[in-house]
Amino acid sequence: MSSIRFEHLLTIYRAAKFEDDARTAAVELKSKDLVDAVAFALKDENLDDSGISMEQGEPDDVQVGATISLSIGEPRSGLGILVRNFEELLSIKSACIREPKRYFLIREAFSRDDEIVPVAVVKYRKLLSFIALLKDCAAYQDDGKAELIFIQSGKFAMPVRFTAAQLAMLEDKTLDRLLAFFDEDTHREQKLSILTNTVLSTVTIAALNKRFQTLLTELEDVLTKFADGYKLFIADFSYDKVRDEFETTKVEYAGKIHKVFTDIQNQLLSIPVASVIVATQMKSGAATDSTIWITNTALLAGAWIFALLFVMLCVNQYRTLKVLDAEIKRQEDVITKKYSSVASMFSDIYQSLHDRIKLQRKFLAGVVFILIFGLLGAHFFYMKMQAAPNVANAIVQQKSTN
Repeated sequence: MSSIRFEHLLTIYRAAKFEDDARTAAVELKSKDLVDAVAFALKDENLDDSGISMEQGEPDDVQVGATISLSIGEPRSGLGILVRNFEELLSIKSACIREPKRYFLIREAFSRDDEIVPVAVVKYRKLLSFIALLKDCAAYQDDGKAELIFIQSGKFAMPVRFTAAQLAMLEDKTLDRLLAFFDEDTHREQKLSILTNTVLSTVTIAALNKRFQTLLTELEDVLTKFADGYKLFIADFSYDKVRDEFETTKVEYAGKIHKVFTDIQNQLLSIPVASVIVATQMKSGAATDSTIWITNTALLAGAWIFALLFVMLCVNQYRTLKVLDAEIKRQEDVITKKYSSVASMFSDIYQSLHDRIKLQRKFLAGVVFILIFGLLGAHFFYMKMQAAPNVANAIVQQKSTN
């Protein structure tokens, strides 16, 4: 099975000095790599794929330093394309709708991956970018016929055909200005719709096979009509509409952030209540009075349970704030991408939401601090109540001694 690749053939094409018919070429074998490529292409199993054969001599004569004459035909279509010049490349239907993956232009000595690109190919690639936009405008494309199919009061076909001469007459600046409208994704769908209507109105009256050539000829007029249509759309797309969408998002998430704190508002009121209960219900008594000791210890244990449950609640609310913060950032990215050209004008809206989340986190930290302070207060009262009988007994003993 043949394993020859287009890269092998390129080595030969670049070294070949083609005659006028561009099918017979003299090749001076200056390197071992070139010798290997020629020998590989001349193998019996590769002849049909490479399209290369010797005009004179035998494959065994292929040696470094020799000059041989080769007949160079077209390679197998799956390997790549060999054409005499750029004009011949455009005679291939598929090349008018996308650049071939592998090809070689004999006159220009150019392959697709070469760093130095001919001016005609640069303009060709710009036009293909425009054709890619038209593909997005079309309902679908027929690759076999190289046609774009639009739906407008029925099926409307536009075969994509153009010549090197027509391409040379095309203004680079016009193409650049038209493509620049689509550099950003803002309003892309609306821009494609405006471009579709503009293109169809331009080529509707042209004959089927002249439609794309008409479009190229009238491209300056297409640009003007498209720009005017987009201006009308922008006039309806007002600052207030964008602001309303940002403000709606702000109100929605501000409510969610506020709810994080209001959900624990009632429980917050219980902190001072619990502190008062602990402080007032603890009693002092004799060290041997087990009832008072158990009561005080139970109140202290209750304060600990209350504190632990409240800390768990605060941790849960903190995590809720974290989720909201991530969701706000995601929503901010979505809207910023949608309105990328004007998003910076509304950055203050989302900044206020991020600031509110930071403030709520500080409130939660403050609540935990108050809770710890209350718990320490409970311990203080507990220790004081437990120490009070001992102090009283010591005073009594001191008086009796005196």
